[in-house]
Amino acid sequence: MPPKTMNTARMIVQQSTGLETSDGDGVTLRRMVGTPEVGSIDPLIMLDAFGSDEPQDYIGGFPDHPHRGFETVTYLLAGCMRHKDNAGHEGVIEPGGIQWMTAGSGIVHSEMPEQENGLLAGFQLWINLPAAKKMTPPAYQEFPAAEIPVEQLDAGAISASLPAKPITAQKALSKILRQTRSILTSASMPVLHSANRCRRRKMG
Repeated sequence: MPPKTMNTARMIVQQSTGLETSDGDGVTLRRMVGTPEVGSIDPLIMLDAFGSDEPQDYIGGFPDHPHRGFETVTYLLAGCMRHKDNAGHEGVIEPGGIQWMTAGSGIVHSEMPEQENGLLAGFQLWINLPAAKKMTPPAYQEFPAAEIPVEQLDAGAISASLPAKPITAQKALSKILRQTRSILTSASMPVLHSANRCRRRKMG
């Protein structure tokens, strides 16, 4: 039997529009995975999609909060988002960029918008770590759009991006992005890179 490829047709077993909710300091989002309707999809624990040009929907951001035993991948479509954690990692991503954080044995971090207005959009995946790696030291990786090759799929329905540099669990990332593509397109959610640069937030 020939191996499956990305072009192999597969049956849709379930469709969901997700759950409208909020997280952090009042950030509005749509939870696609990790809801009563759609539980975890190994290795995905949770998938949140966010997008608004109304500052009140995102300005509070995600202040300091702890994680342990899994990884988070944030893919930004529009705007700017700053990551900062208690392990000394800090960085800002813009449209098309990826932040990959390994919580491992435990980390406290924040994700805050670097803008006061304009569109902020993207999605975040929570990825379960194997039992043997749950206590791995915390780590952080960041990849701007310029360093990420883009693979166009299905007549432009979505772009799946893979970091050019080797990263932890790169094979898992490929699988995750394909699964995310299926989830988001099934929900008829637009996944397009914004050509607009973020408007930097005045700090202090």
